[in-house]
Amino acid sequence: DLNPEQVNITVESLSGHSDQAPEIIGITADIRSESDTEEMVKTIVDRFGRIDLLVHSAGILRPKGSSPKFLHQMTLDEYNAIVDTNLKGTFLTNRAVLPAMIKQGCGHIINISSTSGKIGRAFDSVYCASKFGVLGLSEALAEEVRQNGIRVHVVLPDAVDTPIWEQNGPVKAPKNSLAPERIGNLVSYLAALPQD
Repeated sequence: DLNPEQVNITVESLSGHSDQAPEIIGITADIRSESDTEEMVKTIVDRFGRIDLLVHSAGILRPKGSSPKFLHQMTLDEYNAIVDTNLKGTFLTNRAVLPAMIKQGCGHIINISSTSGKIGRAFDSVYCASKFGVLGLSEALAEEVRQNGIRVHVVLPDAVDTPIWEQNGPVKAPKNSLAPERIGNLVSYLAALPQD
């Protein structure tokens, strides 16, 4: 997360589940930054000696303070904020973990896209384009790294009841939105699949 406070809250909540809990570290990083993503992976590999799984779920619907709007009303700064977070962030985090995973001869990447990565939606043109990009990047990467024992999955949930809806101004999450735990369960299932 960008917010160190949120990182600490997350680490504390995960650490408190059991006396047998594995070591958990929190890292404040900007996934839009090449140096931050590389430093994140270096910290993990230095601490644990390897990196087995990347679940890349960072994303924004629109920048803070921006509301739903037509494409012709969007500024270049709004476009860049969405694409840099959703697509460039996926590229940078995926790229950062690959050298360690290739060296190990195994690894697993799970990228979160969206059903908006398959179906365009009004007022979310750039978000949709970024999520279409995540799908294409993930599918191509899976073909590239299969020979290295690395699996790549992409999950495309529909509306999920998360704080991302706060970026949607007056438009609230649909009543049938998925609970975040449902996506977490699917990601856990994918991560636990046998290597073959």
